[in-house]
Amino acid sequence: MGYGYMTKNQMTTAVSYMENNNDEYCHFNSIFDLISGRLTGVQVMAGGGEPQVIIRGQGSLNLSNCALYVVDGVVVNSISSITPCHVKRIDVIKDGSAAIYGSRGANGVVIIETYRGPRQ
Repeated sequence: MGYGYMTKNQMTTAVSYMENNNDEYCHFNSIFDLISGRLTGVQVMAGGGEPQVIIRGQGSLNLSNCALYVVDGVVVNSISSITPCHVKRIDVIKDGSAAIYGSRGANGVVIIETYRGPRQ
C-alpha cells in the first residue's frame, strides 16, 4: 500500500483484489473481459474507443472518470496491450488510500502485477 506493505488484517480501506491461480486468466480475450464483473464496485464501460475502468462512478460530465492504471509500479495510460495470461495479480484501490497517487488517483487506482521473466 502506497510506500510500504501491510498484511490483509491491517487493511481498513476499500481494496479489492484477484490473483491468478492455475492460469485461469488465460481463458479471457482481453484484460477488460477479465476485470469486468469480477471485482466489487468496478465497472468496465465500453464507449467509442478503448473501454474504461470506472471505480468511483461517473462524477464528471466533461473530464475523464477513468481509473489510474499502474502496471508493475509504472503509471501507464492504457492497459489494453496486457495479455490476461501475463497477469499475476490485480488490486483496485477505491478510497482515500489512492491519495498516495495524488489527484491522478482521485477516480481510483488499478494496480496490475505481471509475471516478470519466463513463466514456469
